[in-house]
Amino acid sequence: MKKLLEVIGSLFILSVLVVSCEQTVENEKDDKLTRSANIVFSSVKIEGKEYEIVKFGEYPQTIKDSSVTVDETKQRASGVPMDTTETIEDAKIDGALIYCQGSDGAWYYKCTDENAYDMDANAKYSDGTKAQKTGERDNDVEPLWFKVEPIKWQVVTDNYNGTGKKLLVTEKIHAWGDGFMNTESDRGSVKRNNYKESKLRSFITASKYLKKNGIDYYENFIGRQSFLKTAFTEDEQARIATTNLDNTGVITDGVTNIYACDNTEDKIFLLSYKEVMNPEYFPNSASRAKLPTDFAIAKNLIYADWFSALYWLRTPDPTSDLFVLSIGGEGIVEGKHTSKTRGLVLALCLENDLVEP
Repeated sequence: MKKLLEVIGSLFILSVLVVSCEQTVENEKDDKLTRSANIVFSSVKIEGKEYEIVKFGEYPQTIKDSSVTVDETKQRASGVPMDTTETIEDAKIDGALIYCQGSDGAWYYKCTDENAYDMDANAKYSDGTKAQKTGERDNDVEPLWFKVEPIKWQVVTDNYNGTGKKLLVTEKIHAWGDGFMNTESDRGSVKRNNYKESKLRSFITASKYLKKNGIDYYENFIGRQSFLKTAFTEDEQARIATTNLDNTGVITDGVTNIYACDNTEDKIFLLSYKEVMNPEYFPNSASRAKLPTDFAIAKNLIYADWFSALYWLRTPDPTSDLFVLSIGGEGIVEGKHTSKTRGLVLALCLENDLVEP
């Protein structure tokens, strides 16, 4: 058994496709460009379901190969096209991530706040190196760089809630590194598992969140500190549909979730309990299990096992205002405290004519 685990670990470290005995994934077909710039297509079969794969947007993901050197004098900012006239200094003021070019021609993000989950023996990057806790790495001697790569999305349906739009879900778990909501206690009637007023939703969408109860205490991730404005240019954001989200928090038909928040209208969002349990989207629990990016591992993401890591849903746990539902090991739904760290599996909708291979 010990030998078997070592073999499995080696396969993961070498970035060979790793799947559990319950999940079957077939090789992707070749990518092909379409008339829609910046959108690339392929396909993959998971648990017998054929998913279109869309590459759209970009984000730091894989740790830099040791053979690549990075030139920190060659810079560009996140969230803007390559031919932008914006200066790097202005981009920094707007909260953008700054990328530097590698000797392989790719772009890389320098992570200076690595904070791997300190109880996780599986916290290794895809090149086999050990992820470090805060303060363990000397960034001046051993800088940590992550490659900026296209975000891969699975198309789980071509008619989301009867809208005629395709629902895209990230293939991997992306970085967050914080809890569902801030831990301030002075929020009046707003509960800690309220998705609409959460710090997490603010990071995803660039919307305001309620830090404390009161009109003067709303804060937000300004500019390009948010995922939406970091991962997508303004032109790409314009292609994403604004979706009216059902946040009623339905767990069982006919049962009201007393901690559910108001519906929201967002371009990018987390999945709900109802959505992850829809067999047309995900055939079984194994199809919900996802691996993280290396950048997510650096941001305090927790591994459940060799085959999956943990990520948030937007649905509150119906038993307590201190808990939110999340996906745990092997794709199982579980309630977790709002202060716990989880990764992000993100979703968005595109018009069908933008997602036609």
